[in-house]
Amino acid sequence: FFFQVTMAFPANQPYYGWESFSLTHTTYPIIEANDTSDSSFRYLSHKLLPKFLALLSLTPPFGVCALVTATVIHKDVVSAYLLLGSLLSTSCSAILKNSIRQPRPPRYDDDGVVEFGMPSNHSTFAWFCATFIVVYIYRGGSFWAATSLKSREAISSTSRKIENGCSSKISSKFSTTIVRNTWQCLHTQIPVCMALLVAIFCSYSRIYLRYHTTNQVIAGSLFGICLGGIWYRLFESVLVKGWLVRLDEIIYDLELARCCESGRRASKTD
Repeated sequence: FFFQVTMAFPANQPYYGWESFSLTHTTYPIIEANDTSDSSFRYLSHKLLPKFLALLSLTPPFGVCALVTATVIHKDVVSAYLLLGSLLSTSCSAILKNSIRQPRPPRYDDDGVVEFGMPSNHSTFAWFCATFIVVYIYRGGSFWAATSLKSREAISSTSRKIENGCSSKISSKFSTTIVRNTWQCLHTQIPVCMALLVAIFCSYSRIYLRYHTTNQVIAGSLFGICLGGIWYRLFESVLVKGWLVRLDEIIYDLELARCCESGRRASKTD
């Protein structure tokens, strides 16, 4: 069998045409001209900035991986809803891009193929997710998820205890003002700041790396903000919340049945 596989896919098979996987292929500058009228060049003194911006330029694939992980591992329906919206927003941006057909700015690695860049998909994705996260936190979406979704019933039960005046049962070391404020900040201000900073630097990286013009990035950012606001507005609707609650109940029951079956098998093995 191994011999047959080796013959079908020989390791020394010559290939004469190679193409970059553009989803993650990002180049950044390391050399710049001394002067616009001079033909001499020099290495960039700030080498970390191009690398940092090139890394932030990969926000969409990293963001999709994070949302897929949260959806699959934690069975989180809100993450699944945000994932669906981010993919739809990027698809809408791609449709607009092919309709407007505005070329990208010229780069050193142009191969003669005209690519379109209005609006920027990366900016649309980054600002869509940032807008949804900010509004989700400050308009009480996270509290609704904690108190309505069955998969988060541990948080829900804690909220009900606090509402019923049972907060005295919480350990004193976690009830100090500093700890509670820090924990609150970790779930509000810090995620908001991180989402906004990632969106800002991701958008700027597309201009710095010459993948888009300023207008293309601004258009993508505004488009993402609008779609993010609309997507959260749909999230607040009774219909979507009903679907999410029902889907969460189904996933919770299936996961509970799976855990029970795994426990029975483990007990039989012991």
